[in-house]
Amino acid sequence: MSFTLKKIREASYYFQQIEKNTNNQEIYEFNLSAFINSARNTTWAMEKEGKNKKGFIEWYGDSRKQKVLCKYCGKKETVPFNPQNGTIQFKMQNDPIMILFSKLRTYTVHKADDKISENMGLQSRHLMKFDGKGGCEIEIRNRFKEIIEIRKTTTPISVSTHPDLFEKMYFFEDIKEIRNKIENLKIKNITDLAFEYYCKLANIVEEYSNKFESK
Repeated sequence: MSFTLKKIREASYYFQQIEKNTNNQEIYEFNLSAFINSARNTTWAMEKEGKNKKGFIEWYGDSRKQKVLCKYCGKKETVPFNPQNGTIQFKMQNDPIMILFSKLRTYTVHKADDKISENMGLQSRHLMKFDGKGGCEIEIRNRFKEIIEIRKTTTPISVSTHPDLFEKMYFFEDIKEIRNKIENLKIKNITDLAFEYYCKLANIVEEYSNKFESK
């Protein structure tokens, strides 16, 4: 197994731990931090493995770095050059969710203070169809929005009557350093955002593997 595949599997593992530990905020944040770091390390592993493969730079983008001053600590840090349009790096640097998690990693490394709020909410992926007579048909779906159960009920939808449809949700509070990047994403709970981020990374890894792993 390549190092890139190992790192995306590691990110997958920590995402599963995020989902399993929504009822404990401290453990949730531990796993979120580990997920963010392992996900970011996936692209670093890809750069290291792929840089000498034919066609990789044209597909991924130039991975050379430049020194700039970090806005958080005032020290110099190494960042990529601006990528060309059409490359993977260009797509990542223009994708709101990719930008969010990249900024969050930098933020947590330099700031490391809690910026998360919580509440109990209905999982949005489930579809409810009300018949207007007090009855409801619920399509219970997994994270890939595949139907795993169809439930019919006449009881009100609440935490006490259908606890499996609800979960403790966490949201990013205002982080001024990345406010402009995430304003339209703040209404989404962190677990859903992390899942979208993971899926985007997994698709990139799959494309990388198909193009370069056998070369």
